[in-house]
Amino acid sequence: MKKKGLIIATIVMVLVLAVSLTTATYAWFTVASVTTIAGFDVSVKSDQLVQIGIKSDNKYTEAGATNSALYYYGTVDYTGTAGKLGGSWTGENIGLGDEIDHQIVWGEQSKAVGFTTETTVDNATYGNTGLIVADQASALPTSGTVIAANGQAYNSSTASSLANVKLDAPVAANANNSGKTENQYTPGDYAHLCLGVQPVRDLDCNQLVIFLDASGSASPNVGILAALHVAYRINDGKWNDKQFFEGDWNDKKADLSFEFDENENWGEDTLANAYKESLEKTSVPEAAGAVIIDLSTVAGDADAETITQVEIIIYLAGSDKDCNNAAAVNVS
Repeated sequence: MKKKGLIIATIVMVLVLAVSLTTATYAWFTVASVTTIAGFDVSVKSDQLVQIGIKSDNKYTEAGATNSALYYYGTVDYTGTAGKLGGSWTGENIGLGDEIDHQIVWGEQSKAVGFTTETTVDNATYGNTGLIVADQASALPTSGTVIAANGQAYNSSTASSLANVKLDAPVAANANNSGKTENQYTPGDYAHLCLGVQPVRDLDCNQLVIFLDASGSASPNVGILAALHVAYRINDGKWNDKQFFEGDWNDKKADLSFEFDENENWGEDTLANAYKESLEKTSVPEAAGAVIIDLSTVAGDADAETITQVEIIIYLAGSDKDCNNAAAVNVS
């Protein structure tokens, strides 16, 4: 009988958001300057206990569970259609490996993102535009358009009067980037990637950690980081929509005390240690938030020889009440 060791593997994404805006509104912030996301990285550096790849068609398929030729690893390139989910990835290395350089570019974000049920961007209103995951009990909408837009106050007190009002300057949103010129990608409006995950040894804990570090922010508040959302699903399961920070934008950053959940059965190997090793850090910042996707039950057994598909969308949600200019001042 094979003895199962206490082995932990993590996939860590780090999202760094640097923001400088002024003039307060409410959701669907009206921009006086720009929002800059300075870095976005995903890496696996845990003794290659887990292999990952990015799905060529950027979505779940049944064939993707057994066919590693449908994935790329190493440096990959994305091509997509503005306003539409999906797109495609290409790369030089076919299969699964230990690292992905996805070249996702976020920068100078001047609009927030949402999903409208309309097929025409110009018809996007406050009432027909919301979170990308419109219904968490079903699959992501296949019709409609992903948009980036500005707007005015939209909350419980204004919902009835603004329901049919069009958003300001809506455009079809680009995932990951909006094209490549002279080997340089121009920034996109949101991140969308479908990962394939497969362990090479039996794992007691296998989690995908999307980590947001707010410790370097000059603002005393959590700020607009509270409006960052992660939509994800595992294989063809239900979509989930999570936030890095569940509180309000004006919650004090000093009150944060982030800690990875400890489990006495893991011995000396903890998520905190895995994070520190992956990103070569000496400690885990307390002023931080994370969306942790547990893959232990579907991607923890090396004998299963199946590839777990994890589809992820990360975006600044315009319909979130914390998406406002006051929240964005001096936040990083």
